[in-house]
Amino acid sequence: LGNLSSLQVLQLQMNQLNGTIPIQISQLQKLSTLNLSKNSLDGPIPSDMPTSIRLLYLQGNNLNGSIPSSIGNLGNLIEVQLGENNLSGGIPKMPLSLQIALNLSSNHFSGNIPTSFSDLINLEVLDLSNNNFYGDIPPSLTKMAALTQLQLSNNHLSGDLPPFGSYVKVDIGGKGNHVKNNSNVSPNIPLREKKNGKSVVVAVLIAIAAAIFVVGMVTLLVVSISRHYCKVNNERVQSSEGENLDLPQVIQSNLSTPNG
Repeated sequence: LGNLSSLQVLQLQMNQLNGTIPIQISQLQKLSTLNLSKNSLDGPIPSDMPTSIRLLYLQGNNLNGSIPSSIGNLGNLIEVQLGENNLSGGIPKMPLSLQIALNLSSNHFSGNIPTSFSDLINLEVLDLSNNNFYGDIPPSLTKMAALTQLQLSNNHLSGDLPPFGSYVKVDIGGKGNHVKNNSNVSPNIPLREKKNGKSVVVAVLIAIAAAIFVVGMVTLLVVSISRHYCKVNNERVQSSEGENLDLPQVIQSNLSTPNG
């Protein structure tokens, strides 16, 4: 594997691979996508990864140990999927390049949610669900300007829900959480979705009104044509009757001639 120095994409997901992730991965200096998800791999995440990597998919395995701190040096990473493993320990500082998603769900992480997540201002989705996080949700997470989804369900969180923007879908469900939502907007239904729903209703009403208008116009046109047709037929009938009255009449009589 280490001899494939020009390899850019390695996708081995949804197989029956087991054992540990080979350290030779670090030799693939042009690798941009590594997908080993949905296998039976175990052991730790290699601490030495190619700096060229952009997409890291390791979810759905049996990986254990902690996330290596060296992950913060991978300045090209835009998505990290580590969900559904047996990872634990502290969460290191993530690379600021993350944009698409950071998925740490369904592991064994515990403690307070790291405030360092607030530095990921370009990240759209942060999934920390199904772990053992406790304490308050850090208000600094509201500084994540690009965030659209924050999954925190099934943890042991408490306190008040910070005032996230109306466009952020926040999931704080689950039996373990005791988070108070003091905002006017439901955390599971962003305001943007409500506006979209209203827009759809308005569009439907406009379409119905337009359809009624078109049907009405067609009906008026048909009635008008029908009346015009009836009027023309009546005029033709009257004209025909008048012509019949003006026809000359032939009067029969007996003419006498000298011979007869």
